[in-house]
Amino acid sequence: MSTLIAVAIVANLSACSDEPETEPVTIGSAPATAGPAITLDRELDEFGAFREWPSACDMVTDDTLQAFLPQIDEITRTPEEQEYQVHAEDLTSVPGGIFVPEARCKIAFHIPVGMLDSNEGYVHLDVLAAGSEEFVGLNLDKAEGTAMDVEGGECEAASDGIRCLDESKQLHFRMSFQLPHHGPSLKDPSRYEADGETVSFTTDNKDTEARNEFIESHLTQPILQSILDRLHK
Repeated sequence: MSTLIAVAIVANLSACSDEPETEPVTIGSAPATAGPAITLDRELDEFGAFREWPSACDMVTDDTLQAFLPQIDEITRTPEEQEYQVHAEDLTSVPGGIFVPEARCKIAFHIPVGMLDSNEGYVHLDVLAAGSEEFVGLNLDKAEGTAMDVEGGECEAASDGIRCLDESKQLHFRMSFQLPHHGPSLKDPSRYEADGETVSFTTDNKDTEARNEFIESHLTQPILQSILDRLHK
């Protein structure tokens, strides 16, 4: 009888040890270059705005995303037009506002790991104001936030994303980044491999803050910095 119990215990331990762990998402490092410069040496209209605003879809390159997340196997970009009610440099309202063809963009990416295989991550970008320093200053889309430590601009983390003003004060934009949990089910932890170590976070509330800080320091802020670097060239 005791032999049977011992065999059963060994078999049970063996079965537990064979349970697969969640495959980790690999987090890489910044590419050698963040991409070509996003030039702000552009023609202004009579109101002080750029005649052609930078495209939100061009602000983060495929190479940058795949450097930080090398398991990405597909990237899609969905632009969205916006019409802004703005003020000209002389403080008057611009009649009819300004129409911007690619003011917003959702850059979605697919990683074939766990639940990420059917639940995409994304970078969401909005170009909020673009033009002369005076024009942008008059049309800042302000929100209460917490200052961030970045180079090449001023950024604040707000409830709806990170809002930044580039160093020249000619471009105001907002960025948010989302990387969903990827355990085989919501009960399983998400695992990440970065800097030679593997860390894991459950979906439990006790892990939320730690996971958010990890994603921000390893992905959100470096991707944001890549934009500022291209604006600073």
